[in-house]
Amino acid sequence: MKLTVAIAAALVLAGACKNKEEPKQETPPPAAKDAAAAPVATELAVTPTAPAIGDTITRTEDSRTTMKIGGAEIEETEKLIAHTKVVAVVPPAVAKVEVRYETHDVTRRSGSQQETAPSPLAGKTYLVGVEGDKLVATGPGGEKVGDSERELLEQHHLELGKVPEIEQVVRSRRWKLNQRVDLGSEELLSLGKARSGGDDTIQPKSGWLTWTGTDGDLAIFEGEMTVTKEDDRARVESTLTTTLRLDPKNGRIHEMLGRGTMKGEVKGAEPSPIEGSLDVRTQYTYAR
Repeated sequence: MKLTVAIAAALVLAGACKNKEEPKQETPPPAAKDAAAAPVATELAVTPTAPAIGDTITRTEDSRTTMKIGGAEIEETEKLIAHTKVVAVVPPAVAKVEVRYETHDVTRRSGSQQETAPSPLAGKTYLVGVEGDKLVATGPGGEKVGDSERELLEQHHLELGKVPEIEQVVRSRRWKLNQRVDLGSEELLSLGKARSGGDDTIQPKSGWLTWTGTDGDLAIFEGEMTVTKEDDRARVESTLTTTLRLDPKNGRIHEMLGRGTMKGEVKGAEPSPIEGSLDVRTQYTYAR
C-alpha cells in the first residue's frame, strides 16, 4: 500500500474599500496562516519486545491450496484456531507455552471425492517448551503425546526459544519508505526454514521486502520469496507474495496475507507437470 497525502489550499478573501462617506467599519483581523500539513514519515525502525509471562496470543489461519498434477486436480483447505499462553520467557524469546487448539482441520477434494479430517491436535491442549536445542511437548498434566501430534507441534513451534525470523529481519535495519530491500542469503535461509516448517528439501532462491506505508498504528510491508523443493519424487518452484501488518513499537505481527504460485514436475519414467496456487491469511490477536 502506498501512502497518499491530500493537502488543502486555503482561499483568503480580501474586503473591498468603502467610500469615505460610508461609516467606518472595524478592520477584520488578518487571516491565520494555514497549519502546515503533517509530514509523512519516510523512515521506520521496528523495536521488537519479548512477550511477558501470562500474555495470550490467538492465531487464526485459513489457507487454500490447489494442485494440478498431470490430469488430476486436487484442492486442500485448512483451518486453524490456536490460543497460546506464554508460560516461560528467556529474553528476548519465549521459551515455553501452553497452547489450546480450538480448531485444526483439513479438507481435501479430488474430482467428486471430498474428505474432511481433523488433525490429531484439534480440541487438545499442550505444553510446549525448549530444552537445550530440543522441542519438548506434553499434555497439560505431563502426558506423553503421540508421534503424529509431536510432528505437527514441531512444525507449528519451530521458532520457540528464538526471536522469530521475520522479526529479526524487520528490526535489523532502518526502513525507507517504498525502498525495496533484497534479502541476504542468511536471511533467506532462515526465513525459508521458518516458513517451510523445517523441511530441509525446501531451499530459498530469492526474496525482497519493502515498507510501503502505515495503517493507523501498524506498519505495512510487502514482500516476495521464491523457493524450490526437490526430493526423489518431485521438483517444484514456488513464489509467494506477502502483505505483512505489524506494530513497529513491539514488533508484533497482526496479519499476514500470502498468495503464491507453484510449478514443477513429478519425477519418473514419464514425468508429469505440476501447477498450483496458494492463498493464506493469518491473523494474530494479543491480550494479557
